[in-house]
Amino acid sequence: MVRKRLKKGTNKMDKKQTAAVEPQIITQAVQTPLDIIQQCALSGDVPVEKLQALFDLETQYKQREAQKAFSAAVAKFQHNCPVIEKGDSANGKPYARMDRIARTIRPHMKEAGLAVTWESVKFKDSMQVCTIDGTLLHADGYSKPIYAEIAVPKGNVSQNGAQVCASAETYAKRYALCGCLGIYTGDDDDGNAGPVDTITADQAKELHALVKAAKFSDSRVAKMLVFGGGKSIETITEGKFADCKKILQKEIAAIEELPV
Repeated sequence: MVRKRLKKGTNKMDKKQTAAVEPQIITQAVQTPLDIIQQCALSGDVPVEKLQALFDLETQYKQREAQKAFSAAVAKFQHNCPVIEKGDSANGKPYARMDRIARTIRPHMKEAGLAVTWESVKFKDSMQVCTIDGTLLHADGYSKPIYAEIAVPKGNVSQNGAQVCASAETYAKRYALCGCLGIYTGDDDDGNAGPVDTITADQAKELHALVKAAKFSDSRVAKMLVFGGGKSIETITEGKFADCKKILQKEIAAIEELPV
């Protein structure tokens, strides 16, 4: 009888010891760099230089994890966000207003933990170009800068200078937001390439005049069209208008400086 009791007692002791050891093994398996730093700091035997190296390692680890979370959030947003209908019209062309885009994407951004802030809006080249700076943020701390440079569209006769600038700012924000998040506007095309916004009739007329003044040959016009993403001046994408205009103006300035 004594032997049986001893065996039972020994078995119980073994089970308790095993139960006490197992959690320790699990805890050690999921240690982070910060856990290692704390252990080294408490031991008092680690030089300051090595602790600093461990802190740097911890910072890099957190940055990598935050970047991974950010990438996953953007991928989740793009998977859930639908093609936004171009239900509005301006100058005879359909487009999606900023408020329509905002209402559509807000719940998907919230679910993905994303947010956008706008830091500055500036106008340059005699108010012909609007530049905008912003930041795409994620809840885990990672962020990505947003930048856009957009030609200021010509306002309606009823618009004053301030209204034209406000329209340009809204347009720049819409362009930058769609670009950084991969938002598409138009009709849902079931996986086919969506329509691309092209320059207005007034912008095309302006480029035609500049091409003539710059004395561009057919081959140079062809190269500009490839750069502008169009088969003709009328189909140059709206995002390339300012760059094409700048190229032509630079060429005209060079011609005017030539000796007679």
